[in-house]
Amino acid sequence: MQFYMLTIALCTLVKAVRRTAVGLVVALAITPVPAGAVLTAIVDSGIKSSDRLTLPIDEGVLEYDFVRNDNIADDKTYNRHGTFMARTFNQVAATERIMPLKVTEGQKLPTLHPHTQKALLPRVNAALTLVNNTPAVSIVLLNRAWPVDTALLKTAASKGKVVVINAGNKGQNEPKNTAKKIPLLNGAGIIVGGHTAKGIIAGISNRAGSLKEHYLTALYSTDGTKTVGSSFASARVAAVAAMIRSQNPQLSNAQVTALLFSTATDAGAAGVDEIYGWGLLNKSRALNPVGDITVPTEETSEETTEESADESSDENVAGSAGGSGAVLAALVVGGAGYALLGNNPDLKKTLVLDEYGRAYELDLETRVTIRHPGASAGSVLEGLDNKQTEETLIKRSDFQLTARYRTLAANRFSAGVGSNSVDAARTRLAGMSFTGHHTDGFRYAFGLNDPLTEFFDNQPGAAPSDGYLMAFQTDAFQSPLLGYANQGLHGALGFSPRSRWQTGLTFSSANDGRRYGLKSDSASLNAGYRKDRWGVNLQMGLLAEDGNLLGGASAGALSVDTATTFSANLAGHVNLHQKWAMVANYTDSLTQVDDRANSLLHDFSSLRNNSWGVGLLGRNIVAADDAIGMAWSRPLRTHAGDVTVSVPWRRDLSGQIHYKTARTSLVPDGAEHLLELFYRRQLTRQLQLFAYLAHRTEPLHRQSARPESSILALIRYRP
Repeated sequence: MQFYMLTIALCTLVKAVRRTAVGLVVALAITPVPAGAVLTAIVDSGIKSSDRLTLPIDEGVLEYDFVRNDNIADDKTYNRHGTFMARTFNQVAATERIMPLKVTEGQKLPTLHPHTQKALLPRVNAALTLVNNTPAVSIVLLNRAWPVDTALLKTAASKGKVVVINAGNKGQNEPKNTAKKIPLLNGAGIIVGGHTAKGIIAGISNRAGSLKEHYLTALYSTDGTKTVGSSFASARVAAVAAMIRSQNPQLSNAQVTALLFSTATDAGAAGVDEIYGWGLLNKSRALNPVGDITVPTEETSEETTEESADESSDENVAGSAGGSGAVLAALVVGGAGYALLGNNPDLKKTLVLDEYGRAYELDLETRVTIRHPGASAGSVLEGLDNKQTEETLIKRSDFQLTARYRTLAANRFSAGVGSNSVDAARTRLAGMSFTGHHTDGFRYAFGLNDPLTEFFDNQPGAAPSDGYLMAFQTDAFQSPLLGYANQGLHGALGFSPRSRWQTGLTFSSANDGRRYGLKSDSASLNAGYRKDRWGVNLQMGLLAEDGNLLGGASAGALSVDTATTFSANLAGHVNLHQKWAMVANYTDSLTQVDDRANSLLHDFSSLRNNSWGVGLLGRNIVAADDAIGMAWSRPLRTHAGDVTVSVPWRRDLSGQIHYKTARTSLVPDGAEHLLELFYRRQLTRQLQLFAYLAHRTEPLHRQSARPESSILALIRYRP
């Protein structure tokens, strides 16, 4: 598509306001303008000829001198007002095109004198008529002192043009003259006041007053002249409006003005006030995404398939609506989602839309949060921040009921050194649980925000409350596929038919309560056998995730409808010595996924995942009641599975969004291995020494990732 501009040489003007019919001679010269090009008409004193080589004015682009009826709008005013307006515009938006329309050469009488206004009115009307008849003109920059017919202003607004006008330089309480007509344009106009380099309203600038809903401010000075004023401020606003419009031609003029107002930096009284209006022009905020960022996704009813130049993928094109949108804020992924980002290069150039439907290119990996980023000293500190208290509520000869409370530790002092010793703080809710024991071997427990991971504890010779294995941060020694959130309701039932056997089941309904959080239900069957020196436990689990995939966020661009995971976990221990024991754990699983309509992912295959860990634990090694441990593990990793990914990558001038579709593996290219060492010793009743080291190779199963090490040493005090 091409727009065409008409270069019109007007030898005489139609003075409509005086109802005088005058002859008109028109010379036509057709110049094609590239599709999407935007022109800003600066209705002022033209541009000085010496500045034309440095300003974005192409030969043949429409301009006109309505004073001398000439095709060249040469600025001959003593202060070069129009030239500096164009320079200011160019300083802000160097690539945007200018259409200079000259209506004044300066005058002996003041601009607002009746004789001056009488001479200006037909020129400004003719300039605005030309603007209204030129489709490529998108922004109109006027001066509040120029008289103009209200009907022509309304026509400009109805044709989609943004009208920008300065507030005036009298230091008055509100804009004057033509600026007072802006409220009649149904949101298509902006009144601009001036502020100093310090962001303070300029003394000479007219304030917002009763027109505050249509008013913002911008810097009132410009390079190359000591002259200041709200005219230069309005040129800056027009320049940003032109940049927005040229990059997003689908936006209406009212959307452009609303965007500039909503992204302004608040100044003066909070909110829209009578001095600054909406505040200070903020170019960066206006050009960057605003509000919720969404990833457009295909809808089956709107898709058509095209030939693709890329042999590795297909290209689809959706209708102008672009399909639905998946919220980018929900890009929290588990291991499978992170592998997907590394395996599909198209996701590095994903087209995303902001609240106004403006398109941006984004590498999704830069906006992703990993659900469990892996072991670190910071994750150890987070665990140490919990204080656990147990209380026996009922104690009889045949029954005992115990309550456990988990809260954030208070009155704690720690002195520690180490790398990565402080991670980003995460809110953790307090938890509580109740456990009942019968002498006939029957046990049960119920927990709120307490996952009851120790109910079927297979720790060698350790009391469940000791947390013997919990110093290890890997998920390989737990059940990584029985939920990814502690928050929620948990329950367990156990029975020991014989002294060395334990059987039972667990169930939970987890919900972290966040907008794009985790929702899942899980259940497991457990059977274990323990002798004096060894023990083994088998767990068969079922995890049903609602909107999540292996811990990923719900409702996001990479989310699913449901994911059902069947898992088997085998754990065991062997007491090597009175002080030493070896532990091992292996988990394997199969995940079935149902697609979510509003997602980039569809047509999942079955996923296979596994994890394993081997550890050596010791007690009373250096001193009485100390603990030491080392472990080698591989966190949960997908080793089979793929999915079809449709990535939006461009939007054409008609508004259609195009997608690249490719089958992508969910198997990461690397395999993380984690070495952990810890030492814990109770120095006194109130002081505890704790040291921890973790070394990760190929973190998050990314082959290109550099090894990571974390070291932590601290002394903890609890009164």
